[in-house]
Amino acid sequence: MNNLLTTTGRIPRFTFWKFYVIVYGLLLFIGFLSESKSVPEWATTLLSVLMFPVLIMGIIVQVKRWHDRDKSGWWVFINFIPVVGWLWSLLECGFLKGTDGANRFGPEPQNDKVNN
Repeated sequence: MNNLLTTTGRIPRFTFWKFYVIVYGLLLFIGFLSESKSVPEWATTLLSVLMFPVLIMGIIVQVKRWHDRDKSGWWVFINFIPVVGWLWSLLECGFLKGTDGANRFGPEPQNDKVNN
């Protein structure tokens, strides 16, 4: 999960899933903390503000996954289409195999733990 600050290159499905499992785990944790009466409001506000960089990294992860599918990173905007946009994005980025070998976005990622 290196290079989460640049949109160049490609990542395999395993890295995509690993990132989003961690992110949604953090979101659940922050949600539970915000409901707790023992945590001060400033702390939950700070945690919420710190989620903004994580959101940016999530967009970058998805752009790199689109690159692995040999599609432009601009496909990330398909998420704005109600109902079908997020589903299309999930299917393409989360379940479909990337292109074999090098494509216009770089060499095939080699760090995939499962068969990409």
